[in-house]
Amino acid sequence: MKPIPRDPSWQPGTPCLGNFTGYPCAGGYWGTPHAHPEWTGYLTIPNTHDVGVVVLDEPVSMLKYGKLAPMNYLDELAVRRGLKNVKFTVVGYGLQMVRPYILAERTRYVAEVMLVDLKSALNDGYNIQFTSNPGQGTGPGGVCFGDSGGPVIHKGPYGEVIVAVNSFVLNQNCMGTAFAFRVDTAEAWELLGMFL
Repeated sequence: MKPIPRDPSWQPGTPCLGNFTGYPCAGGYWGTPHAHPEWTGYLTIPNTHDVGVVVLDEPVSMLKYGKLAPMNYLDELAVRRGLKNVKFTVVGYGLQMVRPYILAERTRYVAEVMLVDLKSALNDGYNIQFTSNPGQGTGPGGVCFGDSGGPVIHKGPYGEVIVAVNSFVLNQNCMGTAFAFRVDTAEAWELLGMFL
């Protein structure tokens, strides 16, 4: 993954200087997290229930943040031609390298990945599977351990929409493919509806 540019003078708890005003320079928002009621913290494939909601303490303008994909967005995408060329942007804060060194930074990283599958037994309507780390275990690439919870974004007819939440990788050293829990399903929308 490639890091989002950050003003080098920034220190936690202080505003940034210079031209960069995005996260974390603008500060953060505080709130209360609510996990899906059936989320166990274990890898219960295919339905990990790996989605949640954070109720913010204060209202914020959503104009600068990603919007959720409409219901069944990925199902409609799956029936289009050129499926193998579908790209997503993934965001995470996890490991950037596994071998020969483990490197973990609290820096937001983004990467572009390609759709692999929506319909396998590991997905079963709950997950999407995409390419992970083209860096062969030494970064940079797609998602890695610790990136769970980051958004998976698709740019399409509705603009940039969040289609899933980074969930798990099933291979060593973050190579191969990764999975994300879909947010365009009835199950995800039901959870979100409890807080709207």
